[in-house]
Amino acid sequence: MLRPTFLAFETAKRALSASQRGLDTVGHNIANVNTPGYTRQRVDQVSISSGGYKQKYQLYGSQASGQGSDVIGISQIRDPFLDKRYRTEAATAGEQSAVSDGLAHINAIFDEILKTGSAAKLGEFITALDKLSGEYDNKEFATVLRNKAEQFTNVLNKNYKDLENTTTQINSELGYTIDDVNSILEKIAHLNVKIKEDNMYGNPSLELQDDRNLLIDQLSELVDIEVKNTPVKISSDVTISQLSIELKGSGDPANGIDPIKLVDSGNYNGLKLHTNNDGTVNISLIDGLSGFEIKDPITGSSDITKKLFTGAIKGHLDILNGQGSAAPSGENGFRGIPYYKAQLDGYAREFAQVMNEMNAVQVWDNELNPPGFSTIERPLFATDTGDSDIANITAKNITVSQQWKDNPQYITAAKKNNALYTDAGTKTLQIRVDENTLQDTTVKPSDIGGIDAHGYLLDHNGDPILYNGTDKLNISQLKRAITEGDNAYTIGDQAPDGYLPGNTEGDNLLSMKLALQGTRRFGQMTGGTLPYTGSFEEFLVSFQGEMALDKELNDSLLDASLGVLGGLADSRDAISAVSVDEEGINMMTYQNYYNAAARYMTVLDEALGTIIQGMGVVGR
Repeated sequence: MLRPTFLAFETAKRALSASQRGLDTVGHNIANVNTPGYTRQRVDQVSISSGGYKQKYQLYGSQASGQGSDVIGISQIRDPFLDKRYRTEAATAGEQSAVSDGLAHINAIFDEILKTGSAAKLGEFITALDKLSGEYDNKEFATVLRNKAEQFTNVLNKNYKDLENTTTQINSELGYTIDDVNSILEKIAHLNVKIKEDNMYGNPSLELQDDRNLLIDQLSELVDIEVKNTPVKISSDVTISQLSIELKGSGDPANGIDPIKLVDSGNYNGLKLHTNNDGTVNISLIDGLSGFEIKDPITGSSDITKKLFTGAIKGHLDILNGQGSAAPSGENGFRGIPYYKAQLDGYAREFAQVMNEMNAVQVWDNELNPPGFSTIERPLFATDTGDSDIANITAKNITVSQQWKDNPQYITAAKKNNALYTDAGTKTLQIRVDENTLQDTTVKPSDIGGIDAHGYLLDHNGDPILYNGTDKLNISQLKRAITEGDNAYTIGDQAPDGYLPGNTEGDNLLSMKLALQGTRRFGQMTGGTLPYTGSFEEFLVSFQGEMALDKELNDSLLDASLGVLGGLADSRDAISAVSVDEEGINMMTYQNYYNAAARYMTVLDEALGTIIQGMGVVGR
């Protein structure tokens, strides 16, 4: 039995059609070689079955051959495993890139700390202290010292202000990043709807899938995501794949906590940024359509800040929220802007407390029971509102006290002359000029501004205090008594050590210098958490070095991550990207197939001509 006459023509026609589809696909690939996100396509070609055994006119044996091939569709060439690895590494690289940018901003603030920054200004202040200690009654030197103190506090103020400006800048960048995330999630949800509709009618929508994959790649750099494709049966004959995106690591199956879904088919959620008064931020989950916050059914909170484990948003959070070693359990322990602000604040308080305590004076107070020495605070540093309470001083507001601004010689030069002052400045000093003649003069402690190099009492203008109109008061010639009713307690040679009347040179200024240059355990005086032992200048150098090391370490991690990401991208491109050379080979192959199929059609035509023209003519 002969096969049907035109069956071979159908086979040849299918061969021509398949070759043509192959050439069309090759041309489409070549045309999109530079299209971002495009995935190389291929022809899905199968051999045509000869039919089942129940077919009414089924061909058997050798007659069943020659059915040809058919193109059942066009598909993409992708490796889901490489996609997943690429997106995981993209989140890591995105986080480290954001951290690197933030640390670069912080390092730029303190880059010149040794040349023109706080360490340099502190060194100039200490040098001025040393110079004034040699001529502590020199008003010009005292003015220079006060100005150096102002320069030092101004640099601390500027450093803190720069950190605040950096916070504002990174906060804005985070806001833009969150806007990008929300826009991408919305676009993916809309593409899901279009792809689903096309798939229901048999259209694979490969170009739309490319658009979606490109958006997912972009999203993976911003947040760490898990992409899932779930088969959904639309009818008895149609099953399509439905895509959803979850926030990786946000679920806890063991405790019945479902992961946070960012996209679920055509539905999507978004993120919302909340900025706190201290510059730290929180991120909440919102409904993509209404904008209302979505609260966790267990905790009742919409805050998902702690569920963002990597990605560019996490990098921004580390910079804005990182408290370093001061972070409570469960909080952000990265060394970010809050950490460096706290370090500067603690340093400013420590510096102010040391200087203010050393500038205080102790005087004999007969009102004490028993009588003894009282401390009179004479703050050199305070807040910009004049508050000298150490707990309220920060790097942002520290400044030279108003008393020191008004009087450059307000700084206590010699501790042994501190007996000139009382605690409130209201008692009357009965100064006895001569023990033999008992000539007296009366001076209020509040009128005394200091002592010059020769031991003469000075008022707050730096002028000598006179008695009898012309004679200057010299402490070395005087006895002092605090008068209280009929009783008087004289402080003279029998006073406790260290408080004898008489002039000594600027020993307190030298003590201040040594205190600033000596090794100390920071944080003990102010109750802060400054894990450092050294001098005030060494602290600043270590402070800047710590930042540089953080930046260097993160840059190394970023370089490594980018290297891995580049390798994964190359591996993906080797599978999914268009290779012009490879497509050229495919083009020539399909061209040969097409030519062969056309020749086959010609041969069939010739065979059919033989049958029509040559058969049945015998005996004519």
